[in-house]
Amino acid sequence: MKSFCCSYAGTIREQNQDFVLVDEKLRLTLVVDGNGPAGTAVAKQAAERIRGRVSEVAAVTGANESLYRLQEAVDGAAVFCKTIEPLSSFSLAALWFNRGVVSIIASGRCTAISTDTDLHILRQSAISAPIKPEQNYLLCSEGFTPVLDDKTMQEFLRQNLVEESLPEAFNLQAAAVYDGDDRSAVLVCLEPADLRVGEPREIVLFEHYDKEYSFPVWALLSVCAAACAGIAATLIKLASLGGGKKSDAMVLVMKLFRFVGNANLHDSN
Repeated sequence: MKSFCCSYAGTIREQNQDFVLVDEKLRLTLVVDGNGPAGTAVAKQAAERIRGRVSEVAAVTGANESLYRLQEAVDGAAVFCKTIEPLSSFSLAALWFNRGVVSIIASGRCTAISTDTDLHILRQSAISAPIKPEQNYLLCSEGFTPVLDDKTMQEFLRQNLVEESLPEAFNLQAAAVYDGDDRSAVLVCLEPADLRVGEPREIVLFEHYDKEYSFPVWALLSVCAAACAGIAATLIKLASLGGGKKSDAMVLVMKLFRFVGNANLHDSN
């Protein structure tokens, strides 16, 4: 995501101050316009609260709920600001790319503008749509609102919304129509990585290794033959101690020994 900003402070008044926030990691862009005796503080507080909430939920937010989560963050910021500054409020234009979807909110007198084959001016709107690589977006504070109905200005935007120098040129064009209030604008241009931002990555919790062990059959038979030989020798010794008489068990063991020995010899060959 590439962003290009401009800001013009007309008659600077505490009653109306803008705050611009661009978080490239979150792909979140905010233009917040504060109103009231603490307009500047409210605008900044609102922007930071919205970014904080989006950051908390971004990893677990699916494409179909991106707009809901963004609106939730905006509403939460409004409630918070009202508790600390009851006499102040804010308008905003918000843009968030997440999992192939762009979510846009334009509230109060702030405006969001997008273009692909035509110009789309969004006011008092909240929309969500698939990201289109050819689209660019312009977020405007309240100070630009009066000039956006001008046909000449709309044609200018339609022709120049792809230009990186647009914000400054837009500001100059706006001044010729309306020279009042603070004016801030952010042009957001898509990059290829924006199309896949937020997609979950596979996490490998365990790695399994299959190991195969092999050994020749003759080795096993050799071990058995050695064991049988030891047993046979023991039995023969016991038989000699018992007067040379072979027990039935000894005869069986000797037959087993001869069988294993013959099998071992055959496998070796």
